[in-house]
Amino acid sequence: MSEILLLISMLKHDASPSKIKQILNSSPSLSCNSLKSLENKSFFSFPNVLAIDISGCHQLNARCTFECLNRAFPSLAILRASHCSQFRVQDLNFLINACPSLNEIDFSLSFVAGYFQWSGHGREDVLSMAARAVDNRCVRHLSKLTLEGHTDLNDRHLSVILSLTEMLSYLNIKGCSGLSDMALAAFLEKCLSIHSLLLCYTSFGKESVEVLCSDKCQNSIRSPTMASRLQHLHLDGCKGIDEFAMSRLLNHMTMIKEVSLRGTALTDEAIFNFTVSSLERLDVSDTKVSMVGLRPLIRRNHNLSLHWVLVHHCLPSLCPLMESLVIRFQVTSDDVIRNLLESLKHLQVLELRYCLGDLTMHCFEIPRNLTLTRLRLEWVCRWMTNDQLALLTRTFCSLTEFSLSGCKLLNSYSQDIISAGWPGLTVLHLEECGNLTKSGVSSLLSCKGLEDLLLRHNGGGIPRTFMTDAASELPQLRILALDLCDACDGGFDSPSHTFLRTVKMSRCKKQKLCFGLNAEIAKPIHKETIILQWNSKTDLRTSIVKERI
Repeated sequence: MSEILLLISMLKHDASPSKIKQILNSSPSLSCNSLKSLENKSFFSFPNVLAIDISGCHQLNARCTFECLNRAFPSLAILRASHCSQFRVQDLNFLINACPSLNEIDFSLSFVAGYFQWSGHGREDVLSMAARAVDNRCVRHLSKLTLEGHTDLNDRHLSVILSLTEMLSYLNIKGCSGLSDMALAAFLEKCLSIHSLLLCYTSFGKESVEVLCSDKCQNSIRSPTMASRLQHLHLDGCKGIDEFAMSRLLNHMTMIKEVSLRGTALTDEAIFNFTVSSLERLDVSDTKVSMVGLRPLIRRNHNLSLHWVLVHHCLPSLCPLMESLVIRFQVTSDDVIRNLLESLKHLQVLELRYCLGDLTMHCFEIPRNLTLTRLRLEWVCRWMTNDQLALLTRTFCSLTEFSLSGCKLLNSYSQDIISAGWPGLTVLHLEECGNLTKSGVSSLLSCKGLEDLLLRHNGGGIPRTFMTDAASELPQLRILALDLCDACDGGFDSPSHTFLRTVKMSRCKKQKLCFGLNAEIAKPIHKETIILQWNSKTDLRTSIVKERI
């Protein structure tokens, strides 16, 4: 979809042919001036349309698109424009003025969880200058704003966004690592209507916690603090909150329905202060919480869906509506896993990672499962063959996310099994899976919906042109992770223009291990990861980190 096609679809048949032809032939892309020369009566009007989703339309020019939407959809309330590479934070002010009835905007992009990149504060930009001219009559309706993945978002942008809305109740800035805790605190202090905050992998810390728990930011007698009014809070990967601040925040959240604290400093002592009884979803993966701390919380919240790292046989009875289960570093067995899969009728996510015990294919030999959409098996199925992988595709036929590692018996035919069994995959991670990519990567490219693809140590047969091929064959692909060990020609060509957001290339080095006097074994160990990131202006940034991400 381009702005030319968008315009043609919205113009009436009786519009002036000469004028339309003049506009279409003037340049390959439209300009706002050429659009303004068309009268409103030339456009179809759809006053009953309230929501538009143009996510993934990379060729759309932001300002021309907003002008078209304003002409054809005068009552537009919801605009979802995620993964539109030409839509930038700087266009937010123009959009609000062009479509004054909007109350929900989604400008999200992909981001690398756990990878923080500093974004400096440069000269005053377009957004800051345009904000002075904003029509204050247009900003009262905006209540839901999503800017997930905008690593170029900085403190100054945040202060300008605050001036564009008075009634913001939902904010999603996941992965916006260029923001400081002080700027977040200042922003939250003014947003008295906020009830949903998605702040994963940001600098959210003690300053922001102080604002949320302060009685200065009250809008009613019954809700003295912002924290007591929150209904959704996601803080995955926020390392700036210590145990004391976490304990204080949890103590104030009395109306919360959904909390995600993956990878934070959460402990049993902190969660003992969490006395909420309205909780519906909780994620405490990668924390120090034990069953001792969770048991009182589970008993108070009967509708709780729990994301956790432990299994006690009591989970099906305690949490019959559980939707997500993560089991890591636990001693388990076929009977335990099979019982969970058969008992938890609403289970959508299952992750088995580095588990001990004698798991076999028997644990997955259950009647056809239509609820599970995400399956992650990391170093728990070393025995898996192509036949057993095919059985897995028939058992869990609705998967959209699949991760598999440590299956040494797989080969290139496994690609055909995966692409034929799960053609609708959006996330696929394959690592240390035998010779799966020894003959190249062709079949996986038929999974056209892939957004996140990881291929590491599956056989050195990936061609040099694979990054370019994947970018052209997979229109929704945003994150690509490869290992240089798998390149058949020693490396990969970087595409000159792409809609990819992030490419991660891991590099290994050989370390010699000696046993005895003469024996030497060369073992590859991780050295570093090269990260290529394209921002919303399609500018390329290259970074090198010592971690494997």
